[in-house]
Amino acid sequence: MIELSSISELIETILNTSPRLVGIDGKDGSGKSTAACEIAKATGASVISLDDFIDKGKGTFADNLRYEEIGAAISKSNGSLIVEGVCLLNVIDRLGVKLDVHVYVKRISRYGFWYDIDECAFHEDHSDVIQYFESAETDIRNVMAKSKDSNAIRNQWKMPEFRQELIRYHAQRKPHDVADYVYLRSNGE
Repeated sequence: MIELSSISELIETILNTSPRLVGIDGKDGSGKSTAACEIAKATGASVISLDDFIDKGKGTFADNLRYEEIGAAISKSNGSLIVEGVCLLNVIDRLGVKLDVHVYVKRISRYGFWYDIDECAFHEDHSDVIQYFESAETDIRNVMAKSKDSNAIRNQWKMPEFRQELIRYHAQRKPHDVADYVYLRSNGE
């Protein structure tokens, strides 16, 4: 895994390798779509965003994608192609295709810290992480609702399935560790 700290470095690397299929992975909001568009503009590649193939409002991501449509879009592409989205390795495996280049996008603070480290890189069991976040968010809701029945709020809140899915994906697949390239996207980029 090679870390790259600018989009221009990433574009240059991809231009030098001339891959047919590039995968851009990362947590939601990390800058995957922006990176994919920048790379496509510089290389002439087409972009497939997995978000365009989701049946929305069903809770999880990978189980609610329209895989036949994604497979058809990949198959009919004649040139270089960029596929971007969360849980990318799970999706690619299910499609039965192989990435030539796998890029993971990390959101980095101006001080050099990975914003999403608490949900993406950990050594303990991912169910402990999910339980920790549910507890912390419940505590925050309780503080905010002092005048209301805190027990009712505590019993109602559960971490969204999508967020749990992202934590499980990162715990099991460790995409930030197995990617060919990690793009360290700073807030300003």
